[in-house]
Amino acid sequence: MDWSLTLDEENGALRVVASGPVALVDVTAVTHAIVEHPAWRPGQHVLADYRETDHAHLGGLEVKQLARAMRDFAESLGEGRCALLVNGLLMYGLARMWAAYAELHFGMRVRVFREEAEAKARRWLMTPS
Repeated sequence: MDWSLTLDEENGALRVVASGPVALVDVTAVTHAIVEHPAWRPGQHVLADYRETDHAHLGGLEVKQLARAMRDFAESLGEGRCALLVNGLLMYGLARMWAAYAELHFGMRVRVFREEAEAKARRWLMTPS
């Protein structure tokens, strides 16, 4: 999976833009890069744009493993929000499954948005808790 990480000046969230097939090692690498980013503070929000990624090879067990891998970063991530942008019904379903597991394993609140809902995702990140 290819990805980039930037600071979204509009809302202060870190923005991940990813493409290609998703693997456990990729999710771990992205998460590590987030918590090591100079602008990162625990509890900060993340806007993860995975609309160009391929999750078709993943099943329920792999999705659960992806979420479990995140628990090593729980303290560094904090209790912010993660808005996850995806495309297609399969990706939406897998992402919702990941979000449910993720919230069990670390403190971030995760919400999944369909590809056309980027503005809605941004508003959710900026809404007071």
